[in-house]
Amino acid sequence: MNKKFLSAILFGALMVTSTGTFVSCKDYDDDIDQINNTLNDLKSQIAALQTAVDNGDYVTGITKTADGKGMTFTFSKGSPVTVTLDVKDGEAGAPGTPGKDAQQVTVDEKTGELKIDGEGTGIFPTKDAAKAPVKADGGYWYTLNEKGEYVNTNIPVSGITVSGSEADGYTLTVYDAKGTPQVIELPTASSLISEIEFVGYRSYTGTNVSKENGFVPMHQGAVTYKAFRVASSEPMKNWKGNKAKLKAGDVTVAYNTNGLVARITPNNIDASTLKFSLVNSKNAAAPLTVSLSEFTNGDAALTRAASKNGMYNVNFACEVIGNVPAADIDNSAWEKKFGTSTKPILFGLTSSTLPSKFDVAMESQTDAMSINKVKIDDTTNGTDITATDPTATPAGNPHKIESNKTYTLSLEEAAFVYDSYLEFQEDQALYWKIEYNQADAPMSFTVKRMPDSQTPATINITVHYAQMDGIVGRKVVSVTPQTNLNGIQLSDMKKLDIVAADANDLSKNSITVPLSKMVEALGNDGYITWKADADLTKTSTLAYGNIYIIGDNNAPIADTYVVTFLKSDGKITTNAAEAASVRFTFKNNAAITLDQNYVATINFASNKVDKYYGNIVNTVYFPLSFSIPAFTDLLQKDENVFMDEKQEVASAYMLEKYDETASGEWTSTYKFKGAFKNLAANVAKGFTFTFALDNDANNKPADNKTSADLALIAAGSYNSTATTSVAVTAANANDVAITLRNDYKAKSYGKALTVKVTAPKYVGVYTYDATSFKIKVLSPIKEGKFMAEGGAVKIAATGTTDITKNNVWGETSGAQRYELFYGASKKQDGTFDNAWSRKDIKGVKFSSDGIKFTVENEDGVPTKAQLNADGTTKVESTITLRAVGNKGDRSKLKVAVTDNWNYTIEKEVDVVVE
Repeated sequence: MNKKFLSAILFGALMVTSTGTFVSCKDYDDDIDQINNTLNDLKSQIAALQTAVDNGDYVTGITKTADGKGMTFTFSKGSPVTVTLDVKDGEAGAPGTPGKDAQQVTVDEKTGELKIDGEGTGIFPTKDAAKAPVKADGGYWYTLNEKGEYVNTNIPVSGITVSGSEADGYTLTVYDAKGTPQVIELPTASSLISEIEFVGYRSYTGTNVSKENGFVPMHQGAVTYKAFRVASSEPMKNWKGNKAKLKAGDVTVAYNTNGLVARITPNNIDASTLKFSLVNSKNAAAPLTVSLSEFTNGDAALTRAASKNGMYNVNFACEVIGNVPAADIDNSAWEKKFGTSTKPILFGLTSSTLPSKFDVAMESQTDAMSINKVKIDDTTNGTDITATDPTATPAGNPHKIESNKTYTLSLEEAAFVYDSYLEFQEDQALYWKIEYNQADAPMSFTVKRMPDSQTPATINITVHYAQMDGIVGRKVVSVTPQTNLNGIQLSDMKKLDIVAADANDLSKNSITVPLSKMVEALGNDGYITWKADADLTKTSTLAYGNIYIIGDNNAPIADTYVVTFLKSDGKITTNAAEAASVRFTFKNNAAITLDQNYVATINFASNKVDKYYGNIVNTVYFPLSFSIPAFTDLLQKDENVFMDEKQEVASAYMLEKYDETASGEWTSTYKFKGAFKNLAANVAKGFTFTFALDNDANNKPADNKTSADLALIAAGSYNSTATTSVAVTAANANDVAITLRNDYKAKSYGKALTVKVTAPKYVGVYTYDATSFKIKVLSPIKEGKFMAEGGAVKIAATGTTDITKNNVWGETSGAQRYELFYGASKKQDGTFDNAWSRKDIKGVKFSSDGIKFTVENEDGVPTKAQLNADGTTKVESTITLRAVGNKGDRSKLKVAVTDNWNYTIEKEVDVVVE
């Protein structure tokens, strides 16, 4: 019997080379847990990986699953995908049941033959107490020979292998039990980079430079540097900072990138997570560490983040070079590494193997090292401390800080600073509950305790720093914590759908947010203090700057809104003790940027001088967004009129008489309200625009004429004096129409004329993109057809046959039946007379070719009906047909209907002689 079988699931080591190393799975007891419940088999797992790649995503990490039988791929945007084989391994002496993806590898107990999936291989591994008889390596099964060596059987192993690297991307290969591979290429951020280019310098101030689009060109600017050699190890002997102590002979370099900016293509990858280096044309790396951070066009703190436009700030950090002789640190020796200002060695930025152009020049800096001040909360405050007493009082007034807010200190000329950290007096740190984590944030701190009196208290902070040359120094800054009740979010996202409203109407375009969450967060004592100290007269007046709304782009909304505080009954109040909610009402006199979210912030002003930080009792906020109706919801095309697939052309069937020409014809007029749903109602909401016929000389629909040559647009009067454009308003929306010019109506009928929608606005301030559509003016009768009972008109072979409305009739373009014969029509005096069945019919005629039958009526016009006094029909209107051929003959009855727009439909129906 078989001793045991193994199920192999194999993983390649993640290496820089493209070759994977296989490792056999040795868990024989447990089934694989379903790591991803939605990817429950190997096929769907592989499909999920392929879908992620096809959607432009890329791999950010690969890890083995906890049981060692699968691999999890994390992606930059999508959810992680786990790939695992369904394997179940048998116990020794009992084969068990393999999983559907398992490859059964057995050694026959009697014969010692190696079997794959129950089939003999003719291979007999050597038995060895210390070594396994079979192992997997490099995608193949190996067996032990009598020399104690493993020999390749050339039998492939089913399983999974991943090879490659972050630089080149990864290759996933899945082998089935027959060794057939399925390969998926998995890109990474590095492997996707197609171009690295330098944009320029934002802040280079050398001579004879000029900016182009805000940047100094690469050939005019440079990165400046200054090298330092540590003369003695003594100054840093007792250094307590995070970095290693500098020793005599160490060399450090201070770099100023002067706002160097690079662009990485494509822009959908996060280049800030990748490793970059600066290399010269000989591929020698500069002695520095390169990182990319979010592009900023100013001096704001840099963060590691992806850039929407592919632009990044390029940052350099010093690498310590040890044991450099003093003779090798003078300028001439160091310039051998970077070149001189006249003959610079140019460097390029590289990630993996793709370099940028060699555009970066290095320029030696002659400025003396100067560390004079400390910056806290964008305010400089500091003095040199030469005494050893850390409690020495610094010059200047203490800087006011807010309790429970984290502050970060920085040193002036930070490029010259090798390392730094903060020190607090032990008693002050305990009393003020100062939070400080030197290991993770050596220059940041938070004061957690609030002052319990109006007497300002001072905290002295010692800033220890080590310069690039190994010299250490200290500075002391003083801060004064002030009370500030924590910022509180009043509500979840509020959305305002802007509507047309009078500027003084506070009932519309308003967002009202209750203060209940603030009251709850403050607690009983805090709320009592708030009611006593908050001054709503200063808070609600925008001029005090205590209320502001900031968008995602950090731009504020202009003061086009009114803020009021309301009592529980909805009445306005300026008494904090009565305030139950706050209302923001927005005016319609300026457009708000809509494609972003905003945060409305209220700083409640204090009526107590110097008690609160910034004289603000507390801050509340809530997120909000604004929207206006979509253009397509305001100019909403009727799908029964715009019937083409892309809804670009309106088939405009005229409905009734709107005006007439000098000759008495109805004007070929179509009102736009029939093509657009709720047109008048939407215009009344504040939607304004102009319908204008296109006069582009390159767009001539008929007779070498433009749309403006062929038609008119008017509201109320549709004769030849009308114009080619009309501004649509609430007053005329139901009447605006297009009319074909009488001189060209025959040639322009049914042609796709272009109508432009210009100057579309909402409530007078929000502008939509101009657009256009096409319209074909059509007659419902001309675009219709004729029908006969049973498919053909039947006439007798001898004598005459009267044909009535029951035998033949018409259908409009909308499949509405109408009669081709006269019927009763009630006159104003109450009597009845003959008339056509539709008001838009001018006349009906029947005819034939005279070969098989003839039409006996004069001019082919149906006889008039004989009517009773009550309008009922005594004798039907008819046409009389006479057969002149033989029984069984077939022919055509010609029918012509002319409408009151003077368009005629001429078609035939079948006639059968019986």
